[in-house]
Amino acid sequence: CVGYTASSDGDITGFHGFYDAWVVKLSSEGEIEWNMCYGGSHIDWGQCITTTNDGGYIMGGLTMSTDGDVLCKLHSEYEDIWVVKLDSIGNIEWQQCYGGSFWEGVRDIKQIEYDGFIFIGTTNSNDGDVSGFHGTPGQHNMDDIWVVKLDDIGNIEWQRCLGGFDDERAIFIKILIDRGYLIGGNTKSNNGDVSGNHSYSGYADIWLVKLSVNGNIEWKQCFGGKLTEGIGDIIEISSSEFIILGGSNTSDGSGDVTCDVFAPEPPADFDVWAFQIKDTTTSIPDIFNSEELFSIFPNPAKDQLHIIFNISGSKANNNSKNTNDSFEIINSWGEVVMEIKVPHIEQEITRDISNLKTGLYFIRLVSTDNKSSSRKFIKY
Repeated sequence: CVGYTASSDGDITGFHGFYDAWVVKLSSEGEIEWNMCYGGSHIDWGQCITTTNDGGYIMGGLTMSTDGDVLCKLHSEYEDIWVVKLDSIGNIEWQQCYGGSFWEGVRDIKQIEYDGFIFIGTTNSNDGDVSGFHGTPGQHNMDDIWVVKLDDIGNIEWQRCLGGFDDERAIFIKILIDRGYLIGGNTKSNNGDVSGNHSYSGYADIWLVKLSVNGNIEWKQCFGGKLTEGIGDIIEISSSEFIILGGSNTSDGSGDVTCDVFAPEPPADFDVWAFQIKDTTTSIPDIFNSEELFSIFPNPAKDQLHIIFNISGSKANNNSKNTNDSFEIINSWGEVVMEIKVPHIEQEITRDISNLKTGLYFIRLVSTDNKSSSRKFIKY
């Protein structure tokens, strides 16, 4: 887990001063295996962390220090985003600072399978590492969402500001089955990148933005009513359908909020608000009934997954048994966890999935002739 500390005793070791980012590795029983402080003599906060494929960790935080562990150069007197790659026992492998002349913050960071990292946060700058900011830099409560794609050692590959001329807040970024990204946040704007905001001035809608693998906007949508709605999490149930979990204090049935809200004293109190959406912009070059291409069993599966081709619906239908097709098994975070090459069309393929963690997975056929088909299965 990650956070920050101003202590130098108890469970805390290696404190640098003021506030440090603090990372704690716990055992399955909740016992501390190791803990590390990261920072310098000024403010350093840890805000998000995730595991990496090499057994280490990638931490996102903010820093105002210029000494101690902070070796990268700050862009201003305000806080920069500080991304730190750690090994399996918390030693720093590399670090980078990101920002401009004003303040930045990070909310979520993900590793992309074989393709570096991506983080999401907020920015109030329009220089340094930041371009495309929508408001006036330096004005409080007028931030943009900031999305930054990194290579394997933290160099920026692309970045994008998302928002309007009011305030946006980032909550999460999801890596999707199609390898694009879904941004979840809140917006008070109704201009710039934002349209269709339902809320009164000073209140916020839920805002979802779908980005391509290269960071281009594919679609964006506001969800809410006249008062404030906030997003907590999202579940991808297929390549085009999502369930959103958030909160609402719109009690008059306005906008998208058609259920009864029981918040007794809006805008102070919120009800949980859940809804499902479908991406109607998804296009598939050739439309197939998935059953005609392949099926899987058993489902749920424990140790082995069997893939059955329908030969009449496959490339064998074109009198060709050679193929460069492959299957990808994708976890609920949108990460490819297994690739299955299909050099020849066979009636049945069996693969060992015993090393996969328990949970929901998607298996997708990636065809060289632009055909696509997918299935869901549960590993237990």
